Amino acid sequence: MTAVEIIQATKAEGLLVTLSGGSIKAIGEQSVVNRWRPALLENKIDIIALLKSQPGGPAENTRPFPTWCNPRCNCFHRLELPGLDMVQGCYQETNNKNWTWARLDNLATCPKGI
Repeated sequence: MTAVEIIQATKAEGLLVTLSGGSIKAIGEQSVVNRWRPALLENKIDIIALLKSQPGGPAENTRPFPTWCNPRCNCFHRLELPGLDMVQGCYQETNNKNWTWARLDNLATCPKGI
C-alpha cells in the first residue's frame, strides 16, 4: 500500500493519523491502532512526507475541520499548547486593541458568519 492508500484506509476505519513532534501519531480505537501500526511504521517516511505536503501543512491534519469552517480564512489559527496536540481556533478582533479566540471544536458555526 502507498501512503495515500494507508491514510484513506485508516480514515475509513475512524483512525486519525497526524504529525506529532516530527513523527506520526495514530488516534482512535486501540484495536484499530494496533492493526494499522505495522503498516504505519513500515511507511512512516512516506506518510510524514504526505502529511507535510497537504494544504495548510501538518497542523491542518490534527483534527478534522467542521463543514462550516474554511481553514484558509484569515481568522483561522493554530496554537501549540504545552501537553496538548495542535489546537485549531478562530481569532476575531473585538476592537483595535483586543482579540478573542475560540477553539474550533467548541464552536457550532463560524463566528463571522462566513
